[in-house]
Amino acid sequence: MPKALNGQAWTRYVWPMSGNPANRPCGPATGWVFSARPGRADAGGGGRIRGAGLAPAARRGLLAAAAGLALPLLLAGWLVPDPRGMGTHEQLGLPACGFYTRFGVRCPTCGMTTAWAHMVRGQVGSALRASAAGSLLAVVDAAGAAWLLVCAMWGRWWPAPPRPTTMAWIAGTAVAAALGDWAVRLVGHLVCSSGNL
Repeated sequence: MPKALNGQAWTRYVWPMSGNPANRPCGPATGWVFSARPGRADAGGGGRIRGAGLAPAARRGLLAAAAGLALPLLLAGWLVPDPRGMGTHEQLGLPACGFYTRFGVRCPTCGMTTAWAHMVRGQVGSALRASAAGSLLAVVDAAGAAWLLVCAMWGRWWPAPPRPTTMAWIAGTAVAAALGDWAVRLVGHLVCSSGNL
C-alpha cells in the first residue's frame, strides 16, 4: 500500500529473490520507491518496477536536455530565413556551403537551417521547399523538447522510457529524408542542365 513521505507518494516493493540475479538490486530486497501517482509503482515480473518515479537528479537532467533541444529553436527564431532557400547559417558567421560553391549543386544538408527558421514561424511550405529533412528534424526537436519537459515535470517517463530502437528509427528516417530530398534536387538539377545544352 502506498504511503506519504515528505509530501510525496511512495509504494513498498518486494524483490523476488529467485530468477535472474541481474534483475535484483544490490541493496535490500524490500524498501520504498517514489511514485508520482500513488499506488502506481509496484513490482512487476522479474523484479522490475513498473511506473517508478524519476529521481530528482534525473528530472533535473531531463529539464537540461529539454533546454538543450529548445536552444536551436530559439536560435532559428532569431535568424532571418534566406530568400535563396539556403545560406541562413551564414548569419552566424559560418562559411557558405563548400559543396555548392564548388559544384553548383546543393549538398544533403543545404537549406536545413533555413527550413528551421521557416518552421518556427509556421511557414511550413517554405520550410519544405528549403529542406524536407530539415523541416522533419525541426518537428522532432520541438516534440522531443516538449516530451522531456512533460516527463520532468510529471516525474516519470510517459508513456514509456525511450528505446534505442525508437531513437534509431527516428535517426534513420531523418537521414533517409535528407538523402531522398537531395536525390530529388540533384535529378532536377541534372534535368535542367541537360535541357540548357
